[in-house]
Amino acid sequence: MLDFTWSGSDECDPASSSGWLKLKDENTLGGKIKLHGGDSSMFLARRA
Repeated sequence: MLDFTWSGSDECDPASSSGWLKLKDENTLGGKIKLHGGDSSMFLARRA
């Protein structure tokens, strides 16, 4: 499992927060990206 932080902008307003990634198998990565203020988004990525 890998924890990370990020920073950037949202419509020219500063934005930052954290998230995590986890290798599910050799071809699949899952995780969650969190947004400061309570929103979050889960994702799943598969090797092409």
